[in-house]
Amino acid sequence: MDKLPHYPQGEVFELTLDGGAPENHPLVMVQDEPRAGEWKHSGPTIQGTPTQRFRWVAIGHRPTFADVRIMLKTCGKIPEGQWREAVARTFAPDGQHPRGIADASWIDPRGLPFFPFVDAYGGGSRVREAYGDFVVSWLWLIKVV
Repeated sequence: MDKLPHYPQGEVFELTLDGGAPENHPLVMVQDEPRAGEWKHSGPTIQGTPTQRFRWVAIGHRPTFADVRIMLKTCGKIPEGQWREAVARTFAPDGQHPRGIADASWIDPRGLPFFPFVDAYGGGSRVREAYGDFVVSWLWLIKVV
């Protein structure tokens, strides 16, 4: 199946995720990460096969992950990070925007929090440490309720 182009920022779209599929399990999502040791997941796990409505949000440059989350909470509900898998399977990369989900529920073997994202170029599913600077190009997934 060909991947779709990403919807424009602000446009509402639907995604479906099979929460019971092994590849969508939170710990399977990080099994290929290069950090040796046991990962943990501290957030909720999606059950069943929900269909949800979302939109992409740009919030400009943010100096910290905490600031990202504060800004996103004014835009809507931050979804569970497992939705990264539906994003990666559905949309082709656009070559411009890393697409993040501001759910830092993954804890690496050192005890540091990580959040899931899909990179802008290869469409690869990755996680990133929940600290540092977030440049203008980031787009964030927000649940429309």
